[in-house]
Amino acid sequence: MSKLSPLPYRDVVFQTSAGAIHGRRWGKEGGQPVLALHGWLDNCATFDSLAPLLSGVDLVAIDLLGHARSDFRRGDGPYNIWQDVHEIHAVISQLGWQQLALLGHSRGAMQSFITAGSFPEKVTHLACLDALWPMSVEPEKCPEQLAKAVLANKTELLDRKSRYDSFDAGVVARCHGVFRLAKNDAEILAKRGLIKVESSYYWRYDPCLLLPSEIMFTPRQIKAFLARIEVPILLLKASDGILQKKLDFLAELKQMGQIYDETIDGSHHFHLSQQAPAIADRINRYFSTGH
Repeated sequence: MSKLSPLPYRDVVFQTSAGAIHGRRWGKEGGQPVLALHGWLDNCATFDSLAPLLSGVDLVAIDLLGHARSDFRRGDGPYNIWQDVHEIHAVISQLGWQQLALLGHSRGAMQSFITAGSFPEKVTHLACLDALWPMSVEPEKCPEQLAKAVLANKTELLDRKSRYDSFDAGVVARCHGVFRLAKNDAEILAKRGLIKVESSYYWRYDPCLLLPSEIMFTPRQIKAFLARIEVPILLLKASDGILQKKLDFLAELKQMGQIYDETIDGSHHFHLSQQAPAIADRINRYFSTGH
């Protein structure tokens, strides 16, 4: 990788057995090592507003496989959430980081959680934005989940990929996605995630990301990951986010581990332009004090 530059960030790339992973790096080597992981169908630009506000960090944000500029995972199967732990570990190893903080949003927070549970000795801090644990099923539902994944129509997903006549049309479509976004927030993601092919624009992602997971963790397994995490967890919830419907299970987890959960006004992508300064202030305090 190239030397650090005076730019707000620099491009980085990592080679893994599953493909190349591209990303951005902010800060200075020797600062607090932080690996930042984005949400489902987003990309590393999701941290463009937040990363420059974090103090004393050496922060690397990556496009996970199947997203934006990183390679697609080989084959035509689903992107099971635990598979990314292989690549996350490979990136950490290539950076030469013995210990680091994990910062994740949405699915990236879930991946940070299971990474911290798998390698607790490596993680000094775990900061999660509007998500914490992976989606789960009760044990008796596992066979049905596997059947659902096997029967999913992969060809249909390839045919459903949308084409846009202009960059702005792609941005507007992202504004009205699963999670509604303000136009300026959608543009942040679009500048990295939209690509032009001839006269049309497409969001660059692997359609297999839309496939159901083959196997999902059970609530008991999620608690087993939490039991191995050795550091207090900072969990920042959006007031209009996805965790507001999962507070009962969060209460169960808080009985097991040290979780500092706080609610900040905003929607699921509140760390973009909405609340980046407030979130950065809270993360800076957590990185500095551990709570």
